[in-house]
Amino acid sequence: MNKCLFCGNPTQRPKYCSGICIKRAWYVKNTRSRCFFKKDKKFWESETGLGFKWEQYVSKFLGAKHLQFNNGGADIDWGGKMVDVKSCNIVHRKMKRGKSVKKDAGHWIFNRGKDKPIDFFFCICVINKKPVKMFLIPSKEFPPRGLNIGIKSKYDKFLFIL
Repeated sequence: MNKCLFCGNPTQRPKYCSGICIKRAWYVKNTRSRCFFKKDKKFWESETGLGFKWEQYVSKFLGAKHLQFNNGGADIDWGGKMVDVKSCNIVHRKMKRGKSVKKDAGHWIFNRGKDKPIDFFFCICVINKKPVKMFLIPSKEFPPRGLNIGIKSKYDKFLFIL
């Protein structure tokens, strides 16, 4: 019995245990980009790394299964319900009608992306790398393009208690 050269699992195959390990090993070998599988510390500073971190956070928070790098759309399987995790830092308005804005409470922007078979969207509002608000929004209530959430919002009825 052999060990997979990528993940280390026992296998009957000569080098890799599955097609996924073959693809991931090729990607690590042939690309110079930051990658989770290369164990690159700069990966966690990229947008993909930050999204992956929040997916892991929500999967632990809900006690659900994290679907790593799933191209099917869902990030988490929560008891048979497919959940897509969205996170956003607070955005402040800089200019209004050509004049600078002195005080702005801020808002968070969540884009839907592609049309996917999702049951819920879990939106995390972040300030200084800490979650301030979390929403569990059914896909029927999530607009087709995306949504803006302010300090007070019509989506507060979907607020998930911290």
